[in-house]
Amino acid sequence: MSVEPAPSARESALVTILLAPFRAVEQARGWRRVGLLAVYGMVVLAIGGFLWRRAQLAGLPDVAEPFDVAAHRALARVPDDRNAVCPVPPGGRSVPRHEPA
Repeated sequence: MSVEPAPSARESALVTILLAPFRAVEQARGWRRVGLLAVYGMVVLAIGGFLWRRAQLAGLPDVAEPFDVAAHRALARVPDDRNAVCPVPPGGRSVPRHEPA
């Protein structure tokens, strides 16, 4: 036997859907009510988290095209006569090996 009140003629389908979670909690007893409240709380936290993140990102400016690495390297090329970094040959070829005695 259902003790659920029949929806009135004035109550729309949208209101019925929106009030369904509250009616479910009202009708539940004991651990079922605690479980429903926990599930509803997690849903609210998840939706709130997404909305909060979106609100935080709303003030960021729109970034232009991606960075062109090849063009930057072409501009940043330093001539060898002005370069402070000297090419060093690998040490393994220029240093003779010593055998343990």
